[in-house]
Amino acid sequence: MKKRQRTAQEKLDRLKWKVYGLAILFLAVIELYYFFRGVPLLDNVLDLMMGAGGAGVLIEFAFWNAKRLQNQLDDELQNSRRHFRQMVSLHTATTALVMTHDLRELLERILEATLNAIQPANTGSIYLVDPETEQLKLEALRGEDLFDMESSQDLEAFTFAYEQGYADQAIQSKEAILISDVHHELEDQDVQDGESKFAVRSLILAPLLLEDHGVGVLALNSFSVEAFSDMDLTSLRTFATTAAAAILNARLYEEAHYLAITDVLTELNNRRHFFDLARAELDRSQRYQRSLSLLMLDLDHFKHVNDRYGHTVGDQVLQAVAARCKETIRKQDIIGRYGGEEFALILPETDTQAAHNTANRIRVSIAETPFAASNGDEINLTVSIGIATLDKHTRDLTTFISAADSALYKAKESGKDCIVVA
Repeated sequence: MKKRQRTAQEKLDRLKWKVYGLAILFLAVIELYYFFRGVPLLDNVLDLMMGAGGAGVLIEFAFWNAKRLQNQLDDELQNSRRHFRQMVSLHTATTALVMTHDLRELLERILEATLNAIQPANTGSIYLVDPETEQLKLEALRGEDLFDMESSQDLEAFTFAYEQGYADQAIQSKEAILISDVHHELEDQDVQDGESKFAVRSLILAPLLLEDHGVGVLALNSFSVEAFSDMDLTSLRTFATTAAAAILNARLYEEAHYLAITDVLTELNNRRHFFDLARAELDRSQRYQRSLSLLMLDLDHFKHVNDRYGHTVGDQVLQAVAARCKETIRKQDIIGRYGGEEFALILPETDTQAAHNTANRIRVSIAETPFAASNGDEINLTVSIGIATLDKHTRDLTTFISAADSALYKAKESGKDCIVVA
């Protein structure tokens, strides 16, 4: 049978009683020595008792002090082990963060890593600085019991009520913050009385900094008072640096990806990306024998707009046309700038009649509402539209686009401001 390993306290107590035993044995030997020399017992017993008592007090004090030091060492060792586990856990997550380019997925991984590493935390949230307003905006929230709330408004109210002010303070001061008891700190009487709907009691927040530039704030909170230690705050602050770099990397990647697939002027899909999306829809529709229609649009006499008002106004008109088209079509419809004043639309699950209805709504929205020029003039425009619908003669995307383009050419030849079906 395996012998149980003694704890440090048990070893200390065992040693203390050994010392006491040796002291008693020593006093007994001295008493026998006096006895055989003929010294009466009453002459030395009081001295012996006082000596034994003093020795006992000294021994007890020495062991009490040793016990106190041992407890301090045990606490420090426990905290060091906890900090080490935190850093190992967070370091392990670092590689996955750096390789994640999707911002939404990245924020979820950051919260998952911090909640797993810093065990006292019940919930976590991430605020990011909005590039336009330069204000903190709640972007991610994760933790136990939160998703039982009735609505996302409850989540937002919860987070803003307890964290927003501290998050602002952290990003402005560029310093991490530890709040041992939220209820004690807040001035709201309802919160101080413990009647709040939400049971958050302590917080730690670390600003997400990169070269002294504030990206956002990473916050953890607990339902217990004084749940977090300085070591927890140190771990969060250290990890926040890695998280900030990963967030900035994901944002740069998303921006580069957006620029690669988007027409800068109209913010529609650019020609290449439209072709990629249209090809995927065509393959899907052919595979599952679903309806699919393609619209080709061309603004009539748009050259006159550029010649009369200049290209700046012409660009403004193109932006307005793109906006009206997006307002008219469905979310699943795909629109792109084909080139110049030409636009193309893919309409999934749409037959010829439905495509014609969509095309007419676009035609009316452009023809019946003039566009305002920067000089106050009203610019009247019309559009010609060609429609092609997927059929057995459609071999590939090139064939599909050619059919719609031919229909558009006939619409232009027919006097413009009209719709022609291939």
